[in-house]
Amino acid sequence: VEEHLSGPAEILRGTYFGEYVFTPALLHEKHTGAVEQIRKRWLPEVHQIVGAERALRRALGEGEAWSDLMKVAQRLQNVTTAMEKEMIESPLNLGEEVTQLIENATHLTYILSRLNTALKDGDYDVVREIHTSQDSSENRWNTLLRRLRAVRHPIALLASNLVADIHAAHRLLTDLRKAMDCQLIAVVADAGYGKTQLAAQLTAPKENRPAGILLYGRDLATRESLDALANRIVINGTPVSSFEMLVAAVDAAGQRAGLRLPIVIDGLNEAEDPRDWKTQLASLSIALNKYPYVLVVCTLRSDFYKETVPDGIQCLEITGFERDLDSAVQQYFQYYRIDHSDAQLPLSLLNHPLTLRMFCEVTNPNREKIVGVESMPESLTSLFERYLDQVAERIAQLSPRSQRYYESDVRTALNKIGVSLWEAQGRTLCMENIRIILGDDRRPWDQSIVRALEQEGILLRVSVDSWVPNQISIVYDALAGHLIADGLLGNYGDSQFESWLRSPTTINALGGDLNQLHPLASDIFRALAALTPYRKHRQQLWKLLDNPL
Repeated sequence: VEEHLSGPAEILRGTYFGEYVFTPALLHEKHTGAVEQIRKRWLPEVHQIVGAERALRRALGEGEAWSDLMKVAQRLQNVTTAMEKEMIESPLNLGEEVTQLIENATHLTYILSRLNTALKDGDYDVVREIHTSQDSSENRWNTLLRRLRAVRHPIALLASNLVADIHAAHRLLTDLRKAMDCQLIAVVADAGYGKTQLAAQLTAPKENRPAGILLYGRDLATRESLDALANRIVINGTPVSSFEMLVAAVDAAGQRAGLRLPIVIDGLNEAEDPRDWKTQLASLSIALNKYPYVLVVCTLRSDFYKETVPDGIQCLEITGFERDLDSAVQQYFQYYRIDHSDAQLPLSLLNHPLTLRMFCEVTNPNREKIVGVESMPESLTSLFERYLDQVAERIAQLSPRSQRYYESDVRTALNKIGVSLWEAQGRTLCMENIRIILGDDRRPWDQSIVRALEQEGILLRVSVDSWVPNQISIVYDALAGHLIADGLLGNYGDSQFESWLRSPTTINALGGDLNQLHPLASDIFRALAALTPYRKHRQQLWKLLDNPL
């Protein structure tokens, strides 16, 4: 498999590749579908850095992330030089105070330059020793500025710029110290927002930095400790005995490299009991104080945050591409060879990383040639339909010989899941129940169609209540509404569908009071309006409904 990839074989251990890649039959046959599946799960070529990753790279002390240090230092130096020249040409009575201002700025320039050098050299002791509190002289500069403006001295404008840069320097110093003092950070995001992509990028080796360590929350069983995760790492043929031993080893590697190194635990919510993490992370945050060259990053979904992460841990949230959306779209379209020059793109929809990837995969899945607006899905419904067809095709290609799945089997399973979500009047289903409904309970887990859909990112496990085990849901609400609507349209014939649609139970679930409304009512209703003409011979939904629907 490594022959088909650009990275080292070690990256194949990631959950984003799927364990089925390693079955001997697939490797023996050089299964091209498996290789393509690997590449689809992690695409470093289209990785877009967002705010959370910038903050993490600052906490790692990467020089590129702190380029503002030298920018501010250069501005301070330029303004102090100009002010000294102006003072020679236009002497003034406030010369002593202006000289103190220039001396303060010169000292800050030296501090910023020294910190920049220390970060490049990995000398974090110097960084920690820098005093970052803003001194009282900053307030005095404001008085000085007012006096300079009052006498209309030419130096007033330069002095104003210099004081602004002094404030910027102090903010940078404060941010730097906070970043370097932080050694345990939680990254929180909903499903499909790129947590695993971030984990892979953060731990990947760079030209000037060795690779970090990538672990998985799903490997933690109930009542196990962090030591069980560390045992999965082997050094010179010997499993690491404890998590602190792993941290110590990474710290030593970081000291040798002169850089802080990351240990990322991806998907805390995927542990057998996510609540086990809370006390262990609290203990870990204290132990990390002895290892300044290590940063531990944990990723998890938003609805698990309160029960999994202890109080006082810094939290970074990913809410989409936000201000990096244009850059992300450009990278994805360039990689997937999509020419969007004549297209009006639905940017609010593409802000969701998963939707952007779906959009590109259905527009040009093979990337053999450049395609234009004619290949783009014309609606969200078209996007979901084409994407689900691709999912069904991949599962059929990769299903084991002992348990073959065809594309029709996958679509039938998705329809049954959709109908079950409607009947359950909720967002989630019990995994055991849905496996029974699909006839999946008699199959081993590694041959399960539920597991295949989970690997494809259609299904995900969710936390509802501590006493409700193994709940699953659709990856996000719009897709869930589409699957429910599609399942209902397939479940009822033309005459049955109209009577079902007019029944009081259906009307209340789609547009009734809050206590009767389905949690996904708006998504289901929009999907019904879009799918009915396709499934019911161009029949329009609105003709079958009364007001207010």
